[in-house]
Amino acid sequence: MVDEAPRADQSTAEVGQQPAHIGALAERDLLAVEQLVRGLGEDSGAPTAQRQARRAIEVAHATDTTTGSPGPAEEFVQIMTTRVSDNRDLSRYEIHEDGALAGFTQYDLDGEVIAFPHTEIDPEFGGRGLGSIMIREALDDARRRRLTVQPSCPFVARFIAAHDDYLDLVAEADRGRFGLA
Repeated sequence: MVDEAPRADQSTAEVGQQPAHIGALAERDLLAVEQLVRGLGEDSGAPTAQRQARRAIEVAHATDTTTGSPGPAEEFVQIMTTRVSDNRDLSRYEIHEDGALAGFTQYDLDGEVIAFPHTEIDPEFGGRGLGSIMIREALDDARRRRLTVQPSCPFVARFIAAHDDYLDLVAEADRGRFGLA
């Protein structure tokens, strides 16, 4: 239910080696990206894209500490695609990274109520914030569909507790039951 979004990952390379797409990036292009990043406020709904763009700029502006020459020092940016989808046959939202299933959140749909009992991220994909990306998309979809959310999965409940703009999706009478009172 989400468009593919680029994500910047770090990868090692030989010191001083600079990928062509970074080396060919003109200074004016970097300035345009920096202006775009500054224009993306934290409330814009795009903090992940903002962080990714900032990281790409940092790597592009990095200096090799060994030689003092411009370019990334022992790392380069690799663009990944992340996609969240609703697999209705299995009653779960799934997150894929570069086409590989990275995780899912199971749901039970009963009329206008969607319950989230379980969320899993494959350990191979852990620590990248993919669970939060997936839950945000699932909750945004629930909002679009005007569903009431029951976050019985502790991860989903903690996500809502940390992002109170989703609290309205949980019925006021149910919030205490999920630790959201």
